[in-house]
Amino acid sequence: MVIMIKWNGMPRSEEEVTNAESQACFWECFVSRAPSYINHNLCTLNDLANGTPCVQDSLAFGSVEDKVYLDTMISNTPIGGTITLPAPPTAINVELYADMPGNDDSKQKWNQMKRKAWNHGSLVDDGRIIIPIDKKTPKYQVESIRPGALPFHYNASTVPIGDHFPIDLGFCITIAKAQGRTLHRLILSLSEHPQPFLQFKWEQVYTALSRIRAREFLTLLLYMGNRNTLSYLSRLEKDPYTASYFAGFVPTNSTRPEGECYWNREAAARAAGFIT
Repeated sequence: MVIMIKWNGMPRSEEEVTNAESQACFWECFVSRAPSYINHNLCTLNDLANGTPCVQDSLAFGSVEDKVYLDTMISNTPIGGTITLPAPPTAINVELYADMPGNDDSKQKWNQMKRKAWNHGSLVDDGRIIIPIDKKTPKYQVESIRPGALPFHYNASTVPIGDHFPIDLGFCITIAKAQGRTLHRLILSLSEHPQPFLQFKWEQVYTALSRIRAREFLTLLLYMGNRNTLSYLSRLEKDPYTASYFAGFVPTNSTRPEGECYWNREAAARAAGFIT
């Protein structure tokens, strides 16, 4: 269970609270060998920064009893099942610079170079870099709690929630979570949503498509495989201030590569009407 502070609109009965707490935002998940990201600046000098990719490897516990409990649950839980720990582990052990399926030769060589240069220790001696990520002071984010479905009758509410560990699972993330990160492969669910207020905005589409280095790294996930569900994209418009920002990218007359340009602050401010 995550760390919470004041729950605004908290359900009144214990049964309703238990039902509300089954929503995903109340839980931190560990998935062995899952791609993940560090979401805090832990030690930027050692590449442990917000957005650093890693792979979840294992859990560390403060007592033998906790480890025995997990081992017992693993042996008794069907493949694909979920195990709920009675208390958080002391650390999540993650692998850095891991070779992932789909990595090209240049990425694998880069990973190998970084592993050889690493001199801060590892929990294993097989060439991999596995380090523990301990609990940190949580960074709270206000989460929206859905109203209860029958037979429950509690209303929608909000609660600031903080995770024990500064790690986000990376195999399925929202566009907001992906902002600022470079992804090696991307499967993007881009079809038009039936609810207008849940449709993508121009800025969200731009953020999603700019996470990858080349178009061949992108796969579109379309509803029923229907390309017509993308027709709404042609109707999207930039927010006026977003358009002003992009107006700041002006071509240069220097010897830089063709098509390359740099952002000009004055051009953007002039387009926004801040200066004349």
